[in-house]
Amino acid sequence: MERIRLKKMKEMIQKINEQVKLKEYREKLKHEKDKFFRLICEEDALNYLNEIYKLKPAVAAQIEDILIMIVNQYGLQSKISKTDIMLLERRIEGRGPEIKIKRRGKEETDISKILADDKS
Repeated sequence: MERIRLKKMKEMIQKINEQVKLKEYREKLKHEKDKFFRLICEEDALNYLNEIYKLKPAVAAQIEDILIMIVNQYGLQSKISKTDIMLLERRIEGRGPEIKIKRRGKEETDISKILADDKS
């Protein structure tokens, strides 16, 4: 009976140690990733990427993967700007460019609707 209890305690301690090691590894990986993105991104781009993580974590993860791939394959001529990240976000989400026009006293409308009305 005592042996079984000791064996189970050892297994529990081993599981706890594995969980602690995994947590430490994830924290180290996150720290290294943050350090890398601080090097390649401008401050406003990094802030925008963090905002995307809060709202759309899957999109932000794809953006990070793309940035890592670009830096690994092509190198980096200049730091990544907020505009670059916004462009990647739009492409990942499948949104095209949008131009909005607001005329006096009228609501904001998309230019594609205005052009379509002019053709009719």
